[in-house]
Amino acid sequence: MAKTFGYLHVDHLLDELTGTEMDEWYLYSLIEPWGYQADNHRAGVVTATLANYIGQLNTHNALKPTDIFPVQTFDTHQAPRASAIQHYIKQLVESGHGKT
Repeated sequence: MAKTFGYLHVDHLLDELTGTEMDEWYLYSLIEPWGYQADNHRAGVVTATLANYIGQLNTHNALKPTDIFPVQTFDTHQAPRASAIQHYIKQLVESGHGKT
């Protein structure tokens, strides 16, 4: 949400908004989505429409926006495994983007 509102860090956004305001914006985003997922859906609608028209696909074989950009779901109740985090950090350091 911070990125959507133009803040570089979540703390800067929290300095400006109360908890109630954050809740209200979150609820609004459920009604009128914005951000990465919404952008992907819009692009998927256009891409699927063009592909279906150009490919003359019938209803049975027609592409859906989620065929182009699958919806990403994250299990917020399951923490990432330590091995996955260690692997990511190792790749980051080896790539030169992370510093030890």
